[in-house]
Amino acid sequence: MRIIDDKPVELYSPEEFEIAVKNFIKEKGETLTDFQVNHLEVIEGSDGEYEIDVTAKFTVLDGAEIKVLIECKHYKRSVDRDKVMILNQKLQSTGAHKGMIFTTSKFQRGAVEFAKKHGIALAKLAHSEATYYLKSRLVDIYEVSIDEDDETSYKIVCDKNGIMQDLFAN
Repeated sequence: MRIIDDKPVELYSPEEFEIAVKNFIKEKGETLTDFQVNHLEVIEGSDGEYEIDVTAKFTVLDGAEIKVLIECKHYKRSVDRDKVMILNQKLQSTGAHKGMIFTTSKFQRGAVEFAKKHGIALAKLAHSEATYYLKSRLVDIYEVSIDEDDETSYKIVCDKNGIMQDLFAN
């Protein structure tokens, strides 16, 4: 699945990566009620304004709006714990319901452990396919692959009792 033209994800600029994540989220959210996705939205928090790479909003239960903050890290190095902590602070300040971090690399062990404790989803886009690891307070971490025929397969890569090494930087 190519997200922007025929260009592999690894060759995206940081802004193209943000747009690729926005397009991926938009495609997956089309079945939600009142679904909106935005790039570089400025959101007011209790301690100031934040420019968020991608935001998603949708309605559930006949009127409850859910807001998701998505940060995009177009890195060659692994994402560290501080990036997850910063997103968690943005969630608290803005009152958003869910946080996600998409990257082109891996996550350091501290980042994964912090995300696990705070219900933040971690995702990876690479090799022109959407492959991501999700973690929330309610589910285990899954690997989701979407092939070129738009077929989706799910595989558990971590249960609530352990974290597999392939999520981490070496």
